[in-house]
Amino acid sequence: MLNDRTKIVVGSDDVVSVPEAAKILGVHHTTIYRWFQKGKVRPFRLGKQVYLTIDDVELLKKERTSE
Repeated sequence: MLNDRTKIVVGSDDVVSVPEAAKILGVHHTTIYRWFQKGKVRPFRLGKQVYLTIDDVELLKKERTSE
């Protein structure tokens, strides 16, 4: 019988928390949550904590510098 849950292994170098992402991007953490609502970036949860992939943060950083 298959389990409905998938095991995902994530290294600490692969993800950042919302406050860390906000610091990297030079924005307030509420801006990150606003981007989640607009679909600009996709969050994921581990327990109650919300994270972004470092790849997504780097893409956002590139977008912000090109504006």
